[in-house]
Amino acid sequence: MLAAELVLGLLSRDEQAIAAARLASDARFAAEVPAWEEHFGALAWQVEAHFPPREVWGRIAAAIEARKASQSRWPRASMAMAGAAALVMLTVLVWPSPEARRAPNLAVATLVGPDLVVGARYAAKSGRMRVEIAGALPGPGRPELWILRPGMAPVSLGQLAPQGRSEMIMPRALRPLVQSGSEFAITIEAPSTTPHLRPSGPPLARGAIIFV
Repeated sequence: MLAAELVLGLLSRDEQAIAAARLASDARFAAEVPAWEEHFGALAWQVEAHFPPREVWGRIAAAIEARKASQSRWPRASMAMAGAAALVMLTVLVWPSPEARRAPNLAVATLVGPDLVVGARYAAKSGRMRVEIAGALPGPGRPELWILRPGMAPVSLGQLAPQGRSEMIMPRALRPLVQSGSEFAITIEAPSTTPHLRPSGPPLARGAIIFV
């Protein structure tokens, strides 16, 4: 359960360091972390409310009234049928289609490096991103988050807190870069209030972006 607790952010600082060490040395444990990311990412879906047009309620009422006319013959059956008709109508018109429910909204990534693990979650609809760092960062400087796309130079998303959770709103111009096949990466850079144009060295941790 350590991998699941790591993904959920339930570990203490000492336990995070233990998990980071296992990620670097235990291939099976390292494979469990992205699996739990996908599992909990699916649970994090927030289904938006879908309200039917006003005329739907009139159609439901009409269906119920039509059944009432035959109550003298089938009193109980008529109410059951009316209720079933209303339920079916609401299910068809209100419940989102399977395609809508499966629309890729949440992206997750687990960035792994020596003595370092970083979890990232990105909500495509809102552009909100959350990054959690666990483990040891080498030397001075601040961790900086990058998007890596094949055939493109790394693009900085800005600097993060050295430990724990950081949150940001992804700039709209950069949101199309968050796709399957892209990666998030972490480097250590000189402190700056604006994103750097290019990384000063190779990433300390990187991980593929997965939509769930």
